[in-house]
Amino acid sequence: DTLAGADWLASASPFPRSVHALWAADPAASVVLPCGTAFDVVSVPALFGRRLADQLWSNGPGSGPVAAQRGRILLFASVGTAQRLPALLDWE
Repeated sequence: DTLAGADWLASASPFPRSVHALWAADPAASVVLPCGTAFDVVSVPALFGRRLADQLWSNGPGSGPVAAQRGRILLFASVGTAQRLPALLDWE
């Protein structure tokens, strides 16, 4: 819900100015954005995702956006995170 957050999300669109115009007209508007350019999305079961988000936030704000959909938590992360996730989980 910040201008920096909107800029970050809109940057994933091939038409970021159009996305900003849409959000200015309707702040609740949904936009389909491609993953892998400005961000990745890691989809995890809701309980695990909630615990992970709580852990990230316990270290201070800045874990990135989070969404919930159909019993899953979607963590928006840096490009490449989804690809590296299995290795990161093994390391942890």
